[in-house]
Amino acid sequence: MGVFRKDPQKQAERQAAAEASRASKAAKIRAAALKSEESARKKAQKKGIDVSGAVAVGHTFDDSADQFLVVFADRVELINQGKIGSLLRANAGAETIPTSRISSVESRNKGIWSVLEIHTSGNVVEFKADHASGPYLREVILEQVGGGSIVPANTAPGAPDAADQLKKLAALHKDGILTDEEFNTKKAELLDRM
Repeated sequence: MGVFRKDPQKQAERQAAAEASRASKAAKIRAAALKSEESARKKAQKKGIDVSGAVAVGHTFDDSADQFLVVFADRVELINQGKIGSLLRANAGAETIPTSRISSVESRNKGIWSVLEIHTSGNVVEFKADHASGPYLREVILEQVGGGSIVPANTAPGAPDAADQLKKLAALHKDGILTDEEFNTKKAELLDRM
């Protein structure tokens, strides 16, 4: 009868080791995102882009163009600098999205990229980033919009599906994107809304 009983001390040790491993992985991902953000900020400044006052900066080089995502407290700017002398130079420009118009933000891994999708009423803006920067930029944008309390465009105001959000939050925590502290804080907020 006692053969199949689980030793509570060993279970607690395994759980503590697993949590420490998740926290370590989350810290490494966060450190990589911050390093990438610092590099993007420097590249933007070299290219003459004003990032003073920016909360976060993302950079990618895609389709022969430098692309920057600059997050401010009141807006998000997507800046595309086509390669000089190429046919893509015509696509150079900037798009400004006021944070008040953002209805949702998603980050999905697609191959070597993390694709950040910023949704506004009737429009989706995509930005490719590395796997660490995509979720980081998503969280920064959510903080600027209002502490992550964005209601998806197809959901009635005041009725977000907290159960779905809890599942997504748990997946982010399991994948090491959120630290234990971030997970517990957001979880408590979601549970309060239920």
